[in-house]
Amino acid sequence: MLKADTSGAHKEILDYFRAGYFFNAFDKAVATLSDYPDDAGLKHIAVLSLLRGGSLYAAAKLFREYNLQDETHEDILALSGRLVKGQIEALGEKAGLDLYIKAAGLYERTYELARGSYSGVNAASLWYMAGDRARAEKIATEILHDDASVEAQHGQSGYYRYATRAECLYILGEEEGAKASLKKALSMDPKNYGARASTLRQFEMLGGGAVPPLAEQLQVPRTLHYSGHLFYIGPLRIERSLTRDQTAALSESIRACLGRHSISSAFGALAAGADILFAEAVIELGIDLHLVLPVPIDDFKRLSVTPMGAYWGPRFDAALARAKSVRVILNDPGDFDGLDLKMGSLIAMGLARLAARRLHTDSLQVSVMDKRGSDPIIAGTRFDIKTWYDAGGTTENIDWPHSDQIKPDVPLPTPDRRHFRAMLFTDLKGYGRLPDRALPDIVSDIFEPMAERCKALKEPPLDMKTWGDGLFLVFETPLAAARAAFELMDVFEKSVEAKTGDEGHDLALRVGVHFGPVWERDDPFTQSPNLYGRHVTTAARLEALAVPGSICVSENFAAVLAMVPTAENEEFFCDYVGRARSLKEEVDFSLYRLRKTIS
Repeated sequence: MLKADTSGAHKEILDYFRAGYFFNAFDKAVATLSDYPDDAGLKHIAVLSLLRGGSLYAAAKLFREYNLQDETHEDILALSGRLVKGQIEALGEKAGLDLYIKAAGLYERTYELARGSYSGVNAASLWYMAGDRARAEKIATEILHDDASVEAQHGQSGYYRYATRAECLYILGEEEGAKASLKKALSMDPKNYGARASTLRQFEMLGGGAVPPLAEQLQVPRTLHYSGHLFYIGPLRIERSLTRDQTAALSESIRACLGRHSISSAFGALAAGADILFAEAVIELGIDLHLVLPVPIDDFKRLSVTPMGAYWGPRFDAALARAKSVRVILNDPGDFDGLDLKMGSLIAMGLARLAARRLHTDSLQVSVMDKRGSDPIIAGTRFDIKTWYDAGGTTENIDWPHSDQIKPDVPLPTPDRRHFRAMLFTDLKGYGRLPDRALPDIVSDIFEPMAERCKALKEPPLDMKTWGDGLFLVFETPLAAARAAFELMDVFEKSVEAKTGDEGHDLALRVGVHFGPVWERDDPFTQSPNLYGRHVTTAARLEALAVPGSICVSENFAAVLAMVPTAENEEFFCDYVGRARSLKEEVDFSLYRLRKTIS
């Protein structure tokens, strides 16, 4: 990989990239570019991070914005071919032969200019997939001949050299040699999960959509979501509690369970009891810990840790300090209730699934739960297990040892009158520049078709409001909001395309979608239902940050959509596009682009 000129920042970026945290690598590269705007290495890794994370649209846009087509380094020249290859990956079986030939030609041109093995092996692989075996074998043979010094390579570069060698040998039909070379690559850099995921995808393409058995050794460890009961430590009581010895035994059971699985990263909360035991085991096993808390740290600790006894406080602090990341869902100090806990669980589970998809692996849930208990399925471990199962996941449960105990009466407020809602905001970029005489035509030619499409939605909005060119729609589920967003974008684009005059041709629709708990109250001015709360504001800010012509969604929305059962949601993916700051509130948002599966 092309090295940036900023050694300190480059090391941190590369660490993220190797671990498969492509979006952290992207964010850090973009932030560092503000200080080193001419650093081609930073630009390269920013675009490549988006590509590895599946954000093809954003990567192509950034490639153009950085004018990387004018660079001459092999790694940057090869990005042109990589962008076309990304289209092939997105299309899957529907990718046409012309795309394979185009990508192969771009890589081969780079190979001829730079004679680098990276561009060469991609050219060979793509010609192989395009059916031109002779051309593929010629390039593969050249690469192997030029790579006589591979035994002298060590460290990270060694992984890529041996992986390249394995691809060439596979193209030449030498599968045993390819298998041995992949084993050597893995030994060089076993925790380079990003590279392993990329190589797996490459062999999956070479294998016609299935990973050949020889490449299965590169399978990236699973991602994990964990969940479990709160409990006291000390003398047994009617509420869930364990003695110190029993707690130590449960902790050992958790370590043993996780140790039986290969896990790269873990997502969950940090409440007293099983959560903290899971976090400690994850850290001890060298797994990256990603915490998802529904509210600010101090409030979470006050209500979910401290009431369960002083024993937990120091352990909470120690695990928190060693977490790889901490996400706070609602940065609003104060008490929280079951709905907030439910939101945190949904997002933690969704993030585990999103991470697994990026790393070309799967995800697992491990829980500690009393299977004979009767806790209501509102929030908590029982809810987590049911939601995970409904989304097609598998759970390994460690049974709670005392069936006659009840759930601790922690001092959480009773549920308020909030409800989960998916909120969609739109506006028209360029609307404010239109002359007054053009507005009646905009209403009839654009707004009326959009209104008719809204009426025809299979899952109509619960509420709808408009002001000028703005539209606000409220839905019960993220899936309904996602479908509505694409319907609106479709009818808008068709309406603009159908216009015969000049008016409206420079208009673009911006769409922002968010999900979260909101207050529903009657508007005191209009006496009609209205929504209030921080999450409504977030949805509005997202729309303002959206790239015109695309559908921008929050991380909350992306994660919750990932938990929709596969049988219901076979349409949508969310691709990370970076962090952006809302100037109105000086708040940073993690943004995703919503896209449809190729049909």
